[in-house]
This record gives sequence, C-alpha cells and structure tokens, in this order.
Amino acid sequence: MEPIANVSGECVFGRLTAEHARALSIGDIAGLESVAARWAGLGWGSAARDAARQAGSS
Repeated sequence: MEPIANVSGECVFGRLTAEHARALSIGDIAGLESVAARWAGLGWGSAARDAARQAGSS
C-alpha cells in the first residue's frame, strides 16, 4: 500500500486506486461498493465492475 499512497497525491484516480486496494486487502465490502460507485461515476466501467465483483455484488 505504501507505494500507491506515495503516488496518489492529489490525483483522484490515484486516491481511488489506493482506496480500492485498501478495501480489497481488508475485505471491506461497503468500501468496495463505494469505490465501485465512484469508478462508475468517473466513467471507468471496467474498474467499477471489478470492484463490484470483488464486493460480491456483480
């Protein structure tokens, strides 16, 4: 996680990638669902579907 945190800075995609990785690594279903919704809102459908699948709500 540390390398991602160092890269994310003020970039929305970097922050969201870090949140996605964090939620996935600790099994945070609500976090993954939140990330999926935000990826979808940014137009990143593949990332949104991936996060939703990881949350178990494909």
